[in-house]
Amino acid sequence: LVQYVKEDIVYAGSDPGGYPRRYHHLVGQGRATVYVDGKAIPVHWSRPTARDHTRYTYRRGGDRVELPPGVVWWEILPNYTTVRER
Repeated sequence: LVQYVKEDIVYAGSDPGGYPRRYHHLVGQGRATVYVDGKAIPVHWSRPTARDHTRYTYRRGGDRVELPPGVVWWEILPNYTTVRER
């Protein structure tokens, strides 16, 4: 699961590696992609408040996404990032 979010660079200090600290906005909504059995499925994510769970729905049809059982890898990327699928 790849979730694209708004990212801000925090100018107060840097991380242990010397890079600028980044703040990823996990409350709101945006695009995401679920990868299952070699297929990329475009979805939408939404999380109205920090107390809510993130909800994923299919962009086509709007039905709720049921993630497959087992381990799910969740990658959070800034909105401006592009992922190339092979």
